Amino acid sequence: MLTQLFKETNRIFSLLLRQHRLNIILWLIGIVGLTLGVAYVYPMIYENQSDLMGLGITMQNPAMTAMLGPAQLPADYTAAIAFAGEMLLFTAVGMAVMNILLASTTTRLDEEEGRLELVQSLPVGKLSYATAATLLMFLLNAAITLAIAIGLGLMGNADFTWEASFLYGAVLGATGLFFSGVTFIAAQLSETTRGTRSIAFSVLILSYIIRAFGDVSNETLSLFSPLGWTVRTEVFATNEWWPIIGLIVGAALLIGVGFILNHRRDIFQGLLPQYPGKKNASWFLKTLPGFVWSQEKVKLISWSLGVFLIATAFGAILGDLETYFADMDILQAFLPNLDTASLTEEFIRLLFAIMSLFTSIPAVTMITSLKHEEDVGRLDIIYSRSVSRTKLLLTYYLIGLVFIAMMQLLMAVGIYYSASFMMDEPLSLVTFVEIALLYIPAIWFLLSLTTFILGFVPKVLQLIWLYLTFSFIVSYLGNLMEFPEWLNNLSIFHHTPVEFDVYPLLAISVLAIVLSSLGFVAYNRRDLNN
Repeated sequence: MLTQLFKETNRIFSLLLRQHRLNIILWLIGIVGLTLGVAYVYPMIYENQSDLMGLGITMQNPAMTAMLGPAQLPADYTAAIAFAGEMLLFTAVGMAVMNILLASTTTRLDEEEGRLELVQSLPVGKLSYATAATLLMFLLNAAITLAIAIGLGLMGNADFTWEASFLYGAVLGATGLFFSGVTFIAAQLSETTRGTRSIAFSVLILSYIIRAFGDVSNETLSLFSPLGWTVRTEVFATNEWWPIIGLIVGAALLIGVGFILNHRRDIFQGLLPQYPGKKNASWFLKTLPGFVWSQEKVKLISWSLGVFLIATAFGAILGDLETYFADMDILQAFLPNLDTASLTEEFIRLLFAIMSLFTSIPAVTMITSLKHEEDVGRLDIIYSRSVSRTKLLLTYYLIGLVFIAMMQLLMAVGIYYSASFMMDEPLSLVTFVEIALLYIPAIWFLLSLTTFILGFVPKVLQLIWLYLTFSFIVSYLGNLMEFPEWLNNLSIFHHTPVEFDVYPLLAISVLAIVLSSLGFVAYNRRDLNN
C-alpha cells in the first residue's frame, strides 16, 4: 500500500529538478554568494577591538534588537559575531521567502496549472508529487547549508570556526525548511497559489513581529516565533544547537501534517471553506478595477496590516535611541549625514529605506500576478470580451501605484503613533510622512521596471526579485562595506535624497514613466504566453 502511494517519486523528482533548475541555481548563487561575500569583508571592516566593541554597544539598543535580534555582550565581540549579528536574521528571512515561493510553485501552482493532474493521470502514487516536491526543497536547503558552512570554514579566519560555520549554515537551512513546511500546509488549505502565498507570507510577517516584540520585552514570547529560535543559536559565540533541533522537528511535523491533509483532499480543492458569495455581483465587481481588486485584496490588506504592525513595533522603541547612539563612531558607517540631522532622525531614515523595500514587494507582485493569470490561461477569457490589454495592464498598474502611496502613509502613521508615546520630543507626523513620501518615486520605478520586463521579456520576470535584493543590500550594507559608487548607483534607492529635493525625485519619476510607457507598448505588441 505504501509503495503504491509513493510510486515513481524518483522520476517526478527528476522532472521537478529539471523544471526549476534555473530558479534553484539563481537562489543558490544569490544567498550563498551574498553570505560568503559579506563574511569575507567583515574582518577587513572591523580591524581592531575598539571598533568591534563600538559596534557591540550599538547592537545592544532596543531598535537594533527589534530589527536584528538580541546581541552578544560588547566585550565578547569578534568579526564573526558582528557578521552573524547583522546578517543572520535577514538572510534567514531571505531563506523563508525562497522556500515559500518555490514550495508554493512545486505544489499549488503545478496543481492550479494542471501539471499535477497530467502527472497523476499516469501510473504514479497519490503522494508521489508531494514527496518529490518535499525532497526538492530538502535538497535545496541542504545544499545551501553545506555550501555556506564549507565556504565560511575555508575562509581561514580563526573567528569562523568549523563548528560555528556549520551551525550558521544549518540554522539557515532549518529556518528555510520550516517555512517550506508552512507553505506545504498552506497549499492544502487554499485552492489557489495566491491564497497559499498569502497564508505563508502572513505567517512569516507575524513571526517577525512576535520575535521583535519578544526580543525587546519578553524572551518567552520570542520563543513562539520560529525566527526567535533562529536568532537564539548565538552562532560564533556559544553556538547553541537546540534551536536547530526545534526548527527541524517543527518542519517535520508541518510536512507530516501536510501529507495527511494532501492525502485526504481532492485535487484542485482546498480545505478552507469557499463561500459562494453573493448571488448577484455588485456594480463595483462588474467593473475592471473592482474585479482586479477582488483578486488582489487579501494580499494587499495582509501586507498593509503587516507593515503597519512592524512600523508600530519600531516606533515603540525609538524613545531611548539618542542615549544609545551618542558618541558611537562606528554608527556613522550605517547612518551618514550626521552633521545635518539628529541620530534618531538618521536611524528613522534608514528604517524607512529598508521598510520601503519591503513595501515594494506587494507593488511588484501586482504586475507579476498579471503574468500568472496569463500563464494559467485566465486572460484568454478576459481578452475574449471588449477589454484591451492597455486597460487591463493599466488597472493592475494603477492599483499598485495607489497601494504604494497608501503603504508609505501607513508606515509613517504606524511609527508616529507609537513613537509619540515613547519619545520625550517626538517628531511630528508631517516629518514622518515627508520621509515616507520620498521613497515613492523609487518604488514607482520598481513597479515600472517590472512592467517593462513584462512587456519585453516576460520569461525572465522573476529577475526583478534579484534587483530588489540587490537594492536591499546597497541600502543596508552599502555604506558599511564601502561599495564603489558605480555599484551603489545601480540601485534606484541610492538616489533617493535624505530631504526633499525636486531634481533627483523628478529624474526617478521620469525614468519610471519612460520604462512603464515602453512596457505598455511592448505588452500590446507581443503574443500572450510568448
